[in-house]
Amino acid sequence: MTSEPTPLHHALRQVTADLHAGVAVPQPQSLGDLALRWEECVGPKIGACTLPGSFVEGVLTIHANDASAASLVKQSSGDLATRLQPVLPGLERLRVVVTRPRRSP
Repeated sequence: MTSEPTPLHHALRQVTADLHAGVAVPQPQSLGDLALRWEECVGPKIGACTLPGSFVEGVLTIHANDASAASLVKQSSGDLATRLQPVLPGLERLRVVVTRPRRSP
């Protein structure tokens, strides 16, 4: 049994159907703008220990270096959402995850 790749026209048909159905599609330009202005938007204290991640269906995932950074983001989430809204239209909620740095072997 061989696995055939999905023909491009089938994949494009699904993307078109999703767009017509109103499925949220991440906005790469907005995410790029946010990444460039991250520290300016969230402030130096939070900017130094976090990074923006994905933005799907109104939820921005923020990657924090450790639990204390995640706690700081959660405590400031209302203010952060207000400051991020102009750069990331459609933002409804923040999700914070702790991302541990990878160790070299």
